[in-house]
Amino acid sequence: FSNPIAGKTVVVVGTGTLGSSMTKLVTPLGANIIGVNKRGRMVEGCSKVITIDKINSVLPDADFLYLAVPETPETKNLISRERLDMLKPTCGIVNIGRQSVMDYDALCEKLIKNKIAGAILDVFTPEPITKNSSFALFFTSCLVFGLASLAGEVRMKFDPSQLRPQIEEGSRGRERIV
Repeated sequence: FSNPIAGKTVVVVGTGTLGSSMTKLVTPLGANIIGVNKRGRMVEGCSKVITIDKINSVLPDADFLYLAVPETPETKNLISRERLDMLKPTCGIVNIGRQSVMDYDALCEKLIKNKIAGAILDVFTPEPITKNSSFALFFTSCLVFGLASLAGEVRMKFDPSQLRPQIEEGSRGRERIV
């Protein structure tokens, strides 16, 4: 998903430190940012903020879905198969929160069938990702192995030819692809 972000709608689920940092960086690029959090409290850079229980109302509008939430009883399987089905096939997904927030089996199926534009995934259970993982079999997704915790201090160079050996070796990949 490499189209310009100006004029696109970015739904940011989780507007704490990671989510709000992203909104501050993306707002100047001209994106319409909708925040989703527990209380519906306004966040700098968001055109509007809704509560988690209203998430279904914004998913069909998402050009990008950015997940930055911890695992809690409310967030576990928040992005279920049914909610993934609400997204446009042109939607890109970024998950820097927890794998348990999203149905990764359903996501993998959608990626394989080209029903989602792509995914940037920072979290897996178990970590590191194994060579038997469905995500290790194709490169519609970008696997970044826990780099969100570095809070933007590195710039990622993605080269799938480097990634495949790291998955097979069980490396988290930080040293070789940064």
